[in-house]
Amino acid sequence: VKSNKDQTITNDGWLTATKLDGSVAVDAAKPDVKGLKFNTTSLTVKKLNLTMTKKVGLYKENVAPTTFADSVEARPGNKVQYQIDITPDTQKVLSGITVEDVLDADLSSTNNVAKVQRQKADGSWGNADSIAIDASGQIKIPDNNTDAYKGWKMLRIIIDATIKDTVKPATKTKINNQATLVAGSYGLGTKTNMATITLLDKLEATVAHTVNNLSDGTGAAQVTFASRGDTVEYSYIVDVTG
Repeated sequence: VKSNKDQTITNDGWLTATKLDGSVAVDAAKPDVKGLKFNTTSLTVKKLNLTMTKKVGLYKENVAPTTFADSVEARPGNKVQYQIDITPDTQKVLSGITVEDVLDADLSSTNNVAKVQRQKADGSWGNADSIAIDASGQIKIPDNNTDAYKGWKMLRIIIDATIKDTVKPATKTKINNQATLVAGSYGLGTKTNMATITLLDKLEATVAHTVNNLSDGTGAAQVTFASRGDTVEYSYIVDVTG
């Protein structure tokens, strides 16, 4: 069966031979061609369905995200993590998988490597394998036919990326990314939802340092004077904008 759609296929045939008892005309236009007609068979084909989703999470202080959503807010220089989940049809295993995920030009991938895991039939997750992302953004995932992974429920692809410092939120407010199944035993062309990063202005910090002679009441300044026995106060001011 080559097609992947809901349909019914019927089929029959003829047995032709010379001196065949009980034979009838195969074609009314050719009454000299006679044979026996086989019964008709019916094949019901059910479409195989898979789902693909893509979510994004934000690194915080170099700690990988534990929560993911369709969209996050981030700033230039921030690191994000994309999570692509593929859930195959329960009727049939998905094999020969290649996913294409071309990152936005304002994102840089970490080492051009994706982490790939499979969720086993019992719900536990297998080991994460590192798979190269080629120059066209494709991730070719080897099949795993070992007994431990028979009937696997979900395949997860994890991609780390950093938002380039050069992106200007004033002129580019969003970064959108979507993944596509470009090879597989079925579901070819299936796409994920769009995962969105809403860009915020980059945080800018300014600092100031003052000293204040509390004994003479002259006030805080960068330069001041004091004598033995005076009480002085140092202030460190950090102003963050963005």
